[in-house]
Amino acid sequence: MLRPRLSFGVILCLATFCTSRAAEIPITGRALGGSGKPIPEADVMLLRAVDPITKARLDLEGKLPDAVARGRTDVEGHFEINAPDAGLYSVRIEAPGFVAVEHRLVPLLEPADLPDAELAQDVGLTVRATVENGRPLSGATARISPPRPRFGPVPPSWVPAARLGRTAKDGAVRMARGESEPLVLTVTAAGYLLEDRRNVRGTSAAFRLKAGVGRRIQVGSPDGRPVEGALVSAPDTLHPLGTTDARGSLVVSVPPAGSARVAVFASDATTAGSTASLVLD
Repeated sequence: MLRPRLSFGVILCLATFCTSRAAEIPITGRALGGSGKPIPEADVMLLRAVDPITKARLDLEGKLPDAVARGRTDVEGHFEINAPDAGLYSVRIEAPGFVAVEHRLVPLLEPADLPDAELAQDVGLTVRATVENGRPLSGATARISPPRPRFGPVPPSWVPAARLGRTAKDGAVRMARGESEPLVLTVTAAGYLLEDRRNVRGTSAAFRLKAGVGRRIQVGSPDGRPVEGALVSAPDTLHPLGTTDARGSLVVSVPPAGSARVAVFASDATTAGSTASLVLD
């Protein structure tokens, strides 16, 4: 059993805001298509921020956090929704035929007039996964997400929402994508190595996944207790690889030789955002 050493370089900022119940806080904005034309009747949702573990679980289940406020754009694309109180939120806009976008409000403390949101038309992307002998791989997880900044956080802005899908029996899944959208596309499946590509062009992408070697990692707290439910992800793309069991362990697929790194997130602040290096014999 491989027992990685956790490096507690916390990359997740945790904050608590103590606020009294106050008047609702208005949030306004406008939704436009790629040509600058207003998008009427778009769905606008205010989502309360959740921790990375909950976010990954919801993504895998194809769900969103519960919306604390909802609205629709008018004929000119304008919207107004009200937050129940100050806190950590994101605004999400969805419209048929377009790629959903999100804007983080971290935190929301006063009325916010957001910049115009430009939604890209959905041109579609068919992702196909096969194994090394060419057999279609069903149940593979494909994830599209915006590129992560190299040098620290960027100011909050509208970004295409991350989306996740699973391949069918033919090894394919259709996903939403904007024609010129900068993106990171990752594909993985149990027993196989994660593959990723950036800024994919065209309407299809084929992946031939390589078999990996199963290695068990152990996540523990500083006092030696196993950490159950810790999220293990690829460090660069945050593609979820799984969560630890009651013994704090998880089997991940790694290359037959060399080394690999994973990011570990746990509800315990002492391990949240830690990274574990897997050094293979």
